[in-house]
Amino acid sequence: MRYRLYREHKYLVAFFSKTLQECGCLDFSSQKSIEALKESLAQLFALLNAHAEHEDTRIHTLLKVKGSTVVDKAESEHEQHHNIYDVLNEQLQAISTESSDEAKQALGYQLYLALRDFFAETLVHLNYEERVIMPELQRLFSDDELREIDFATYRQMQPEQMVHMIEALNPYLNRNDRAVFFDDINRVEPEKFSIAWEELKELVGSEEARALESKLIIAKPSRSLDPIKKLKYPWEDVEPENTSQIEHHNNKD
Repeated sequence: MRYRLYREHKYLVAFFSKTLQECGCLDFSSQKSIEALKESLAQLFALLNAHAEHEDTRIHTLLKVKGSTVVDKAESEHEQHHNIYDVLNEQLQAISTESSDEAKQALGYQLYLALRDFFAETLVHLNYEERVIMPELQRLFSDDELREIDFATYRQMQPEQMVHMIEALNPYLNRNDRAVFFDDINRVEPEKFSIAWEELKELVGSEEARALESKLIIAKPSRSLDPIKKLKYPWEDVEPENTSQIEHHNNKD
C-alpha cells in the first residue's frame, strides 16, 4: 500500500460539521448565541486557512516543480474560500445588528444555507485533493519523499505538541491512521516520541498500545511530559476579530 497524506481531513470535516450543526440549532434572537457562533466561525476559518496554507506551501510547491498542474484547481478554490469567509461574516454581522427577532431568524436561516453550501463545496474540494492530487503525488514521488512532507513538521514539534496533535485528531482516526502517525513520528523523532508515548498510549487503550509497542522500537524516555504546558492550535483560541490575522502554525501546532 502506497503512503498517503490528508488523513487530517477527517478532523477538518468533523470540525466543520460541528460548526454547521451549531448554526442549524442556533436561536438567532439571542445575541449571546450569535456571539458564540461568531467565535465558532472564526475558529473554523482559522483552521481552514492554516490547512490551505500548509497544502499550498508544503505539497503544491513540490508538484509545481515537477511540472504538474493538478494543484491549480485546488489553489484557486483556496483563494475563493477567502471571499466566502467575508460573505459569511457579513451575513452574521447583519443578523447581529438587526432589531427585529423575526428578521433575525429569517437572516439566520439564509446564513445556515450559505454555510451548508460551503460545507458541501469543501467536501468536494477535499475529495479532489485525495482522489486527484494524492495519486499524482504517488506517481511523481517515492513514499520516503512523501513522508518527508510531514517529517519536516514533526522535527519542529515538542513532545507536548505531539500529544496535543493526536488528542485533537484521535476521535476521528481509525486504528490504521493512528499507526501511521505514530510510526512516522517515531521514525523521525524517536526521543520526542518516547516522551509523548507515555500519554499517547493511554489514548488508544491497552490492547492497541501493546500491538504498537510490539511493532515500534520505542526508546526509553529521557524526561516526562511537562504538565504545565497548555497547548492549543491557533484556531482553538482565536478571537473573532482577528480571523484575518491568523498565521499558519505548520498545521500541527
